[in-house]
Amino acid sequence: MADEKLLLSMIHGMWQSACISVLLHLGVPEILCSCGKESLSVDEIATIAGCSSSEQLYQVMRVMSQWGVGRELDNKMFAANRAMELLRRDKGTSVGHMAEFRLADEKWLSCTMLPSAVKTGEAAFR
Repeated sequence: MADEKLLLSMIHGMWQSACISVLLHLGVPEILCSCGKESLSVDEIATIAGCSSSEQLYQVMRVMSQWGVGRELDNKMFAANRAMELLRRDKGTSVGHMAEFRLADEKWLSCTMLPSAVKTGEAAFR
């Protein structure tokens, strides 16, 4: 059973990384951590981030809070936590900077090319 749990964790890692990428792209860590309030509604976060709707952002933030990144409160309110603080990029070098680099679009694309690269011997990323 431990092998199955480990494999499922690895598979879910792709989705977790994609959701972290969304948060970083929209600046959610900086919005939540520097707003001067204990929490913000998903609508407020979406407006500040420039989203046309808060529906999809809510889904991402909800699942991220279940994984321990940010905290979901009542009434679609969210608060920062230590993990969200670590993703901030407005306070010097951070985990957020490393994640932003690792989760850049060209790196994701090269990952999708990896099976073909292994099979053909071609480079997945140049």
